[in-house]
Amino acid sequence: MKKIKWLFVVVISLFITSCSLEKEKELDDSFQNVLSSVDTDYFVNYEEVGLIANSFSSKETVEMGFKDKVLKEIIPIKDEEDKVIFYISNYHEGGFFILAADKRSIPVLAYSFDNNFSLDEEIGFPHGLIDWLQFAKEQIQEIRTKNLEQPIEFIEYWDVTKAGVLNPTAFVSSPCNQIPTNTVFKAPLLTTAWHQRASFNDFMPLAVPQYCSNIGTSNNRFYAGCVPIAIAQVMRYHQYPANFDYNAMDDLVGTYASKSLINDIHHKIYYFYDKFNPFFTIRPLKYRCESTGVSSDFPVHSLLKLNYRYSTANTMSSAFIIEPLMLNDILQNRPVILSGGRAKGWWIFKQKTDGHMWVADGVDKTTFCIKIFGKPTAFTVLRYNMNWGWGGLDNAFYSYGNFNPGSASYNYQVELVYNIKP
Repeated sequence: MKKIKWLFVVVISLFITSCSLEKEKELDDSFQNVLSSVDTDYFVNYEEVGLIANSFSSKETVEMGFKDKVLKEIIPIKDEEDKVIFYISNYHEGGFFILAADKRSIPVLAYSFDNNFSLDEEIGFPHGLIDWLQFAKEQIQEIRTKNLEQPIEFIEYWDVTKAGVLNPTAFVSSPCNQIPTNTVFKAPLLTTAWHQRASFNDFMPLAVPQYCSNIGTSNNRFYAGCVPIAIAQVMRYHQYPANFDYNAMDDLVGTYASKSLINDIHHKIYYFYDKFNPFFTIRPLKYRCESTGVSSDFPVHSLLKLNYRYSTANTMSSAFIIEPLMLNDILQNRPVILSGGRAKGWWIFKQKTDGHMWVADGVDKTTFCIKIFGKPTAFTVLRYNMNWGWGGLDNAFYSYGNFNPGSASYNYQVELVYNIKP
């Protein structure tokens, strides 16, 4: 639950190449070296990424939210071995997608029709997103290390992606047709894009200048914190309990009503154990210069039920994203709250962290038939829309299933608050 600031000037020159459309033929020598260091049979090159980006925005693909948008940049992201693992493509008008750099993976790993993927040094990255980037990197690396096969269905999957289609409807060339292709889509439930700084932290305590000279919130107040922001956005969605003026809460800017809600959540977290466990003397909420932290074992589900009188709210810890619970809640119009954090990373994402809390509120799931060892098998591409509580930055649908049928199920270590009902 820390705010992250990055030293970009040196690191970017070593690990990232950002290419605008105007310079797409001017790839530098270092990037050309990367092209020659990967398996060219399956490697996705820069020109292919541009083709897909332009196909997504073409008039023929009217179902896509990228329609008629102009590509702004393509950013190759490299791993520790200086190999491109995926590309981030941003559009001028808003919207981005992350494309795998290996054709043995599913093509589109993440996408948003509205938001750009920010690499802003001052704003940093939500820790939940850092975890996902590490998760995605490990999957692409495993595909290459184990030299996994490319299913015949993936050949056509990449072909239809190049034609501007995000999710396939059927694979005509596949010998596997015993499992029908099925797509489930739920648009994001939340309309809010709240964050931790001014104007949402205006009721937070003032930071002492001699101790917090570079707090970075512009109003010198402590951060609102990712835990209170996640809880507040879910409460605003449900508009419960009724003693808050939800109609006076703006989707993007902190108002008196939204600041009052956030402040109330702070107060109830801080004094939670005084009321419900007086023998537990540790304060679960702490204000620090770099973050406002809440203990990782704090029972958010109990706060919702005991303090705010929600009829139900359950919690579960898991080493993996819990698909049935999350999928059921989101399809029933109930956003869920996730928390997690791993002390791993690379490049600008290498950061020890005590975790982050965010909201999952949409789903894009496609299941289709593939042949594995001659046996028809259901393979699922599963993306959840994540609201990171970062002012809308990087909110998008992110893939959380396996990128290839031979990939391992990756340990993701999450806490889930689900079944949240007024």
